[in-house]
Amino acid sequence: MTNPKKSQSLHVENLNDELSVYDWQRQQMHSLNPTAASVFELCDGKTSPEKMAVKLDAPKELVWQSLAELDKAKLLEVEAEKAFWQKDISRRQFLKVGSAVAAAAIVSIMLPSPAAAQSAPAVPTATAIPPAANIVMYSAGHTDGAIGTGGRAGADAMCINANATGLPNAHAFISVNVNDEIRDMPGNYTVPTALPVVGPTGTAIANNWTELLNPAIALTNSLRAASVTGEYEWWIGSNSSGAVQAETCLGFTNNTGANQGGGGDANTTAASWLDNGAKSCDQGAGALTFDLICIAY
Repeated sequence: MTNPKKSQSLHVENLNDELSVYDWQRQQMHSLNPTAASVFELCDGKTSPEKMAVKLDAPKELVWQSLAELDKAKLLEVEAEKAFWQKDISRRQFLKVGSAVAAAAIVSIMLPSPAAAQSAPAVPTATAIPPAANIVMYSAGHTDGAIGTGGRAGADAMCINANATGLPNAHAFISVNVNDEIRDMPGNYTVPTALPVVGPTGTAIANNWTELLNPAIALTNSLRAASVTGEYEWWIGSNSSGAVQAETCLGFTNNTGANQGGGGDANTTAASWLDNGAKSCDQGAGALTFDLICIAY
């Protein structure tokens, strides 16, 4: 029998408490709330609905309802044979789990064609663009060492709010800890490694992700020359190859002078653009102003 498996032709992005799934082939975007997203993440072709229910500590009816919605949205790969998890749920079963089943909501919209998008401004244009041709670096503005609400989540939230590129993926260009380093971003956040890296106006920074993190290869242009930031310093927490430093303002959650975080030099193309030494975590306002740098793709 066939266990549920997510379609391989999708692009997935976490946005706050919801999971956004882009189906470019069908020109649709689906927004999954946490319940549906949790079931979707377990659709690996190996995990049965019964095991999903155990892992999620959820009623099996809730898992079935979530799978039914995922299948209706065509987010799952289904063999020609009727999959055993595609079950009809009786009204009695549905009411038994009550609001929990109702929480398994998937909101879907049809993405406009390029021509239609021009006459339908109510649809966010960022959802209708094709996969990126470049990785775009930009600034999310000034901040001290406690970035946003703190840590990766706070930094990414700042980048999402500041993302004016029209590209669907936005993340902070920082190393937070040994499990979340800049050099890990292709694996952790599906950053494409073969695309050119440019500033927000298209000015070249590096030919690709590998060259970006190679201290032996100078940048094509500094971050200031590429209009990424007007400041000279920015938070990074990394060494020149993208590995985390010892100083990260406690994972970028601290803004006191008692702690330090790694800073980068936005005015150079040399290796110190990433590693310009440790700075006091209370920087970010006043004469010495630090920016948060983001990438979109």
